[in-house]
Amino acid sequence: MDKVLPINPAIFSSLDISINISPVPCLKGDALLQKSVTIDYLSKKRVKNEGQAKQYYVHDSHPAIIDKEFWECVQLEMARRKQYLEAHGLNSYAHKPAENPFASKVICGMCNQAYGRVTWRSTTPRRVWQCGLRYRRKGVIGCDNRHVDDEVFVTQFINSFKGVGNWYYF
Repeated sequence: MDKVLPINPAIFSSLDISINISPVPCLKGDALLQKSVTIDYLSKKRVKNEGQAKQYYVHDSHPAIIDKEFWECVQLEMARRKQYLEAHGLNSYAHKPAENPFASKVICGMCNQAYGRVTWRSTTPRRVWQCGLRYRRKGVIGCDNRHVDDEVFVTQFINSFKGVGNWYYF
C-alpha cells in the first residue's frame, strides 16, 4: 500500500490549507478504530472513547491520499508554529496573509512581542507598525520601541530578498 493516489495539486497549493486538513491520520493511509463507543445499545447513545474500550491504530489500512513524509512534515510545521505562537504571545499565525504579509512575523527586539499594523488618522491616513505592547493600556507606554512605516518594511524585505539572489521577481 505504498502507492499514493493522484489528487488535484490545487488542494494543497497553500501550506496553510494543508496544515488545516492534515492532522487526520486517515489521509496518510492509517486508521484509528473505536474513536467512539456506544454506551447504551437501546437508545444508541454514543460518546467519545475516553478509555471505555480499547482503541486500535491500523497502519496502511487503506490507500493514502497524501504522502506519509508530507504528513509528517506538516505535523512538524504545526508543532513549530504552536511553539512560535506560545513564545510570542500570539493567538494566530497569519492574519489575512495576502493583504498583510508581515502580520505576526515581525518581532520586537526589546519585549519579544509581535508588531502590529495600525492606521494613524490625521489629514491623510498613514499605516505604521508598532509593538504590540507599545500602548497595551491607554495612555501608558509599555514598550519603548518606536513605530516603523509600512513602506520601510516593504523596501527592507525587497532589499533582503534581492540579497538572497532572487532579485528578478521585483
